Amino acid sequence: MKNSIIYLPLILIVFGCGTFKTETKEENKDFVENLPGNYLNPSNGANISSNGWWHIFGSEELNNLVTIGFTNNLDLANAWTRLRLADSLARKANSSKYPDVNLGANAAYIDEENGRDNNENYGISLAAAYEVDLWGKIRATSKSKNLETMATAENVKATALLLSGSIANTWLNIKSSQARLNLLNQQVKANTKTLDLLESRWRVSLAAAVDVFQQEQILAQSKSLVPQAKQEIAIYKQQLAYLLGYTPETKIEISDDGLPPLPELPSTGVPANLLENRPDVKAAWIRVQSQDWNVVAAKADRLPSISLTGSVGYNETDLNNLFDNWILNLAAGLVAPIIDGGRRRAEVSYQEALTDQSFIEYKDTVLTALKEVENALTKNLYQKQYLAEIEIQEKFADKTLTEAAQRYQKGVTDYLPVLSALNSKQNLERSIISVEENLLLNRVSLYQALGGNIPITN
Repeated sequence: MKNSIIYLPLILIVFGCGTFKTETKEENKDFVENLPGNYLNPSNGANISSNGWWHIFGSEELNNLVTIGFTNNLDLANAWTRLRLADSLARKANSSKYPDVNLGANAAYIDEENGRDNNENYGISLAAAYEVDLWGKIRATSKSKNLETMATAENVKATALLLSGSIANTWLNIKSSQARLNLLNQQVKANTKTLDLLESRWRVSLAAAVDVFQQEQILAQSKSLVPQAKQEIAIYKQQLAYLLGYTPETKIEISDDGLPPLPELPSTGVPANLLENRPDVKAAWIRVQSQDWNVVAAKADRLPSISLTGSVGYNETDLNNLFDNWILNLAAGLVAPIIDGGRRRAEVSYQEALTDQSFIEYKDTVLTALKEVENALTKNLYQKQYLAEIEIQEKFADKTLTEAAQRYQKGVTDYLPVLSALNSKQNLERSIISVEENLLLNRVSLYQALGGNIPITN
């Protein structure tokens, strides 16, 4: 037994350096070097606030909503719970680096018969077990679990980024629907006034009945859109309540002051910046590294392992010698896998396949991030052009309506040109609100696609 202990340090020196290495870093280096050097429509605008991207709107109302969401939202709470679970598994794996020592104690009281003295017996025992990490299996498993915890922490940020975007989008949906409802009420009021004028002219035979009917149709059309706008506001508020962790009937007040101004474009940087700025990309790469260490652990598991065990027991007469002598009872055991039906080799192949899969998923995450940024930049470019054209159309529709109304009042034309111009103008007014909303929603998408600077820590 003592010989085993004597030769153990020599065994550790000879075999302790024989660890395996991870293999994905070079492959990733080639992938990163092949990323484009710039975006198709880059921006050198404002830097994203370190307090969170949503501050671009300068709205305390939105800031408060996001804060409430970060506190109450159940998806985010679940993400935090998953982080706690991952951290617990990592600490459990890290504990394998240290010996497992157990202390036992017992006491017995014996009541002798026939008047003899009573006896009290006490005993204590100490047992220890430790696996020597010759090939780095325990270290690799520990690294894998620690990296998984880091990836899960990035997933918390990714969930918060998605949540902040959903809250901002829903807030913009509500404000857009409110603006649309206000516009519809104005149009209903204007159409009612025009109808009253036509009816007055009809009563004195200055307008035809068909003119009145056509104006009634325009009025009915604008009125029919009012319930739809009210429905949208109610549904969006229920969605916002859910995002904030409230029940759907919770009353949420959103200021009815119109859509906010379009914020400045952010600084896009270069595509490679997404590797550090996007939490989902960071999580995907960390998981590749974690899976690399699982391969290392699987390879090390195919090699011999050494386990140290020791135990000793003492009664009350020699308890003082317990901690001095128990280590002399150590036993070193060498276990080498010989026949396992190919199980360990299959485990290595399985872990290597998982590594390939995780690396493919990582590359897909990077390409998806690039696509989302490019899409948002492209939409911004053409949506702004579209808005400019619609605003020009609305101006000409207004001039057409004014001219047609004047000609109708002079009796030069019938009411149909007025009706056509009025319908066109009102449709364009409603379209402008929708396009402005889309531009704002796309700005949210762009900031999210760039990573958003989520200011939360575990």
